Amino acid sequence: MEINQKTKITISAELSNRIGAFSFLSALLIVLLHCIPRPSAGGYGWWLATLLGRDGLCRIAVPFFFLVSGFFIGGHVYEQGWWRREIGKSVKSLLVPYAVWIVIGFMFNCFLWFAIEIYGHKSDFQCPFYHPLSLWLVNIIGLNPFTNSIGVLWYVRDLFLL
Repeated sequence: MEINQKTKITISAELSNRIGAFSFLSALLIVLLHCIPRPSAGGYGWWLATLLGRDGLCRIAVPFFFLVSGFFIGGHVYEQGWWRREIGKSVKSLLVPYAVWIVIGFMFNCFLWFAIEIYGHKSDFQCPFYHPLSLWLVNIIGLNPFTNSIGVLWYVRDLFLL
């Protein structure tokens, strides 16, 4: 089959149902990934956590979501003006919520640090501001490839960048 600008690529109901079912399963795997405890090595609990957890079956969920995202964007490649339209949708659905959550997280950290300082409690919670300013800004935005200072927002950042 030749694909050109006149080719209309449609997704069958069967494929859509399969993607939907595996998306639901993958979402459950991601929840399981974050909920599995880390028991000491050697016991049955350790084997079960290893087979299912971070190094096991749950590992397929995140790459699946990246693959499906690419699959859906790839279906628009031969449409006129697809790149600008898809980037615009990504900015609205990924970059704006990403920026909002970064600001909310930063304000929450500032409030927490300030409250700890006011009440004079000893804590390992560090000041949200540090030097050099350029490193601080790169970390807050989440663009430092050597540290994950944005938590679970790494997925949104990477999805947008890819």
